[in-house]
Amino acid sequence: EFGSSGLFVFGLTDFHSVWEAMLRETLKRPPEDAGRNWTRELPKPTYHLNDGSQPQARLQGMIPDIIIEGRDRITIIDAKYYAATNAATAPSWPDVAKQQFYEFGMRSVVEETLDIESIFVFPGQNSEGPLYSVAMHDLSGNKVASFPEIRCAYADVATVLKAYIQRSSDVTVGFPLLASAIE
Repeated sequence: EFGSSGLFVFGLTDFHSVWEAMLRETLKRPPEDAGRNWTRELPKPTYHLNDGSQPQARLQGMIPDIIIEGRDRITIIDAKYYAATNAATAPSWPDVAKQQFYEFGMRSVVEETLDIESIFVFPGQNSEGPLYSVAMHDLSGNKVASFPEIRCAYADVATVLKAYIQRSSDVTVGFPLLASAIE
């Protein structure tokens, strides 16, 4: 709607897909990132039937939002479209489990020497937010090392939108490991 000030205000009913697409197109990538089709390479569920056949599941399997490939690191990004400000508004158990499965799957198709990290990227102002990471802990409160930790980062919506409009791919998010993967 145009107001007397000349401002135009609009809304989206499907912001999550727009946010994911904007991040995919604008996040800075290292020169080593060849845009590989990881979805095709990741493991897929296969059913073993009594008759000896092994059909794959009807769905395509693992479909991570964004994967950035660096020289020594693979970064798996889940573009979250809400402002996670505390544990109550953080990603749910299915989101955490799915991201960890992506990392397990990626470990099965890349060299053992590559570091793999998982990151939730939320919209946020000034590229900062209150959540740092998500990790699995046992009853004693100790981190369970066999489960990958998922880092949390925030991308400034205005910066991402501006870069998307300008067809720029130099957006970095407020997390040092992702930045180091690009350098």
